[in-house]
Amino acid sequence: MDFTLDYHDAIPLDAEALAEGGIVDGYESLLPHLRKFVDHPAKIEEDRDDDLPSYSVRCGDAKYAIYGPDLDEEAADSWGRATVALFAIVNEQLKNSSHRLYAINGGNDLFGLFLTPTQAKEAQKSLPNAADWPYIPKDEEPWYGQYSCHQMPLRPVKQSNNQNRNTDGRISSFLQQPWQAKIDDGGGNGMRTNRAAALAIPVLVIAVGVGWLLTALGIAPSINWVWTVGLATAGLLTLAVSGFDKVSTVIGPFFLLASLLSVLRQMGELAVDVEVPILVISIGVLMFMAQLLNLPPPDWMTPTPPPPSDEESVRPKKLRL
Repeated sequence: MDFTLDYHDAIPLDAEALAEGGIVDGYESLLPHLRKFVDHPAKIEEDRDDDLPSYSVRCGDAKYAIYGPDLDEEAADSWGRATVALFAIVNEQLKNSSHRLYAINGGNDLFGLFLTPTQAKEAQKSLPNAADWPYIPKDEEPWYGQYSCHQMPLRPVKQSNNQNRNTDGRISSFLQQPWQAKIDDGGGNGMRTNRAAALAIPVLVIAVGVGWLLTALGIAPSINWVWTVGLATAGLLTLAVSGFDKVSTVIGPFFLLASLLSVLRQMGELAVDVEVPILVISIGVLMFMAQLLNLPPPDWMTPTPPPPSDEESVRPKKLRL
């Protein structure tokens, strides 16, 4: 029977965080597990100089340089060196143990898992994609020990640490690129979405401030402008951030209509007993239209596409750096 990895035991490490001065923090997150195999784990020391800049760690007589004036400054190299350093420090202490610390994925999706060599080998049989196999990081560019079906090393692009999981519970590595954190579709859609989402909160704050100012100036004093402008802005931002999909085309227009009806009600042109049924009917109509127009689901509802098979020829996707 094939051995199956238990990803609940996987320890998030994030190669980017390690390379930016977080190796000691990463090591400390491993200590509760390491103490199961080593009675007295070794101490490690960091040497960081932000003026040069340089960063290295030392454990006993071993010193690991992560970045510095004499090293390649590519981000993928420092991420890889930091990963190799941490795993080497831990596995050196496990040399007389039955277990080793294996890496899962890489880059922002780097995880650590304590396994025996036999378990790591058997786990390969239940994982069809070689990039998902457990591996011991090695100081070998560009993959740093990670197995790969498609030899297309890519430089990382920084993004928030979102660890996606497939429906079977495995941590996914999109298109099997270990040190790649974000792939754009070539048209910049992913980056535009990120920028729009980042602007959503400040725009909403500005809208609330404008509504507050209108109220303070006494412009149409019967109208609660904070509430009204806030509703309209929320509707516009929903469409701006998400585009037109099955969810945004319901929520966005609904907020805009709610804002308009709110103005009419506060001006005495519309009774609340009429406003509420109109809103209920409108959301039903919007949901019906979203289905009738066959709009795509939002990105967060779309499952991660499976990586191509070994026989398929895959061209590198365009990165926006």
